[in-house]
Amino acid sequence: MAKKDKSQTQNSISTIEKQKIANSPVSQKREKKQAHLQPSHILHKKFTVSAKKYGISNKDFSQNALSIVNKLSRNGFDAYLVGGCVRDLLLGKKPKDIDIATNARPEEIKQIFGRQCRLIGRRFRLAHIVCGREVYEVATFRAGHSENSNNQLSKTKLKQSTF
Repeated sequence: MAKKDKSQTQNSISTIEKQKIANSPVSQKREKKQAHLQPSHILHKKFTVSAKKYGISNKDFSQNALSIVNKLSRNGFDAYLVGGCVRDLLLGKKPKDIDIATNARPEEIKQIFGRQCRLIGRRFRLAHIVCGREVYEVATFRAGHSENSNNQLSKTKLKQSTF
């Protein structure tokens, strides 16, 4: 009987110690660092806010913009209307241009939209989706850069030309 009491006491002590360790500043730093290392396509969901909360509905956006978002979603990607168009609607103005952010890469966007899509830019590639006279800019979520990663990761190498 004494052996059981001793083992139960050790188990309860180890549980208390585990709780202390979990609540320690070192452990909290570790958790924060691990959260920072999450891929950006998962991390963005933490900061996503529903448009309904601010009185914005699908009727406020053009049919073409909504069809682009829906087409990306049907192909298994996340897509959001972002930027100035949302700001303008919050201010009660008509959006001038509509930007879309997605976790699809520019080449994947090109495959989905075909000739309707033009890829632009060198360092940060964007997709322009052309619908009649309107052009919609579709950008890929930017990757998070951890403090421990190689500092060469986000730099581009320029080709030296010979004259």
